Amino acid sequence: VVLDERPPRHKRFRQGVLDRLRELEKGDPLPFVLQKLAAIGGAGLVELSQVMKMASEPLVKLLEQAEREGKVARLGDLYVAAGLKEDWEKAILKKLEHFHEEKPLLSGMPKARAGQVLPRKIAGQAGDALLEELRVRGMLTITGDLLAKGGFTPRPTAAQEKLLKKLIGFFKDGGLTPPAPKNLWNTMGIKKEEGESLLDYLAYRNALVKISTDIYLHSDVYAHCLQVLKEHLQENRKISLGQYRDLLKTSRKYAQALLEHFDGCKYTRRLGDERVAWKLF
Repeated sequence: VVLDERPPRHKRFRQGVLDRLRELEKGDPLPFVLQKLAAIGGAGLVELSQVMKMASEPLVKLLEQAEREGKVARLGDLYVAAGLKEDWEKAILKKLEHFHEEKPLLSGMPKARAGQVLPRKIAGQAGDALLEELRVRGMLTITGDLLAKGGFTPRPTAAQEKLLKKLIGFFKDGGLTPPAPKNLWNTMGIKKEEGESLLDYLAYRNALVKISTDIYLHSDVYAHCLQVLKEHLQENRKISLGQYRDLLKTSRKYAQALLEHFDGCKYTRRLGDERVAWKLF
């Protein structure tokens, strides 16, 4: 009697293998479905129907029964064995925990890192569905492209608080000619990685605003730049790079970085060499 025409590789006479075959011998198709899902790590209805050699309609009924019994879970358009899903959830939360331990000042871990602990097929909609379920259960938070464990808040140490105050002072004094981050690390006697974490934390706290990869502005300076733009575009339809540079009394470099930042925020829209208001007001 052929119980499984496409079995996973296994060694003979192992108890687990024998137990699996006894389940299949009973003639109940549900254990076979569950075994296949566990072996292939999740599948859509079409793939599972082909593997099972079973029509979609009876297969859907079996899967719905298994869902009700807590043996199968849905992730987007994929069906997965409930045990595997739990393992993936634990792996994501463990990775998040390690990330927070290593980088306690960062507000969250990039989603892409969570994907590193999941099988390749559990990506896209399936991966998002898994993260969303953890969010709904309060296990993690999702902010844009960042994940954090539920209840996590970045907390600097007393030593880091001193460094943060120093950094804020540098950027406040710098005004519209802010210090380049790479020049600060030697001045402050810290490593680049630690310095970048401090900057990210200040941006998270809205003390600084990240304009581009290497340009940060003090929040008061940024508010002034945004107000200057608003006032000009309330009275004029367009603004050029040169006009904005002159209004701010700064260099072309910073004026251009700010305008590109405002484009990214959808405050402005570029038309040729000029900008017009978009979602500015």
